[in-house]
Amino acid sequence: PHVFGDAAALDAKDALRQWEAEKVRERQAAGPKAAKAGRFAGVPRALPGLLRAARVSEKAAAAGFDWPDAAACEAQFHAEWQEFVAARAQGGRAAMADEMGDVLMSLANLCRHLKLDPEACIGLSVQKLQRRFGHIEQAVGSAELGQLTPAQWQARWEEAKAQEPPIRD
Repeated sequence: PHVFGDAAALDAKDALRQWEAEKVRERQAAGPKAAKAGRFAGVPRALPGLLRAARVSEKAAAAGFDWPDAAACEAQFHAEWQEFVAARAQGGRAAMADEMGDVLMSLANLCRHLKLDPEACIGLSVQKLQRRFGHIEQAVGSAELGQLTPAQWQARWEEAKAQEPPIRD
């Protein structure tokens, strides 16, 4: 609306808010079924989980449902983690899964506030694990991996980690 219409946006957040409001009006004009679909209708269910969480979080924030800053998101993460720990102590798998979902959602929110892509973050960590594991596998041989003690795994992991250059911005 701020680009092709008469509306003026004060900043990027205001432009996004206007865009979401226009989408709500369009869904309402399309009929009751489209209006009932709601704000998250445009977020494909087939997206990877963290990406979907980030998109849903963005849309909720655009409607005003958001934490004020990254510190509040971090506090929410710690609260969700404690709820997971409590569910784990009780041993119910369904409750643990539910609470772990909340933990991951809180991390997706924190990523959004820090302007980090959660899918990119997890992708980097997966690559790092594969790289370090590959180093250990080459150092001891695939057949010998099952023979390593936890202390040996840790020592090999630290060895692999030490061979990587430090991360710089």
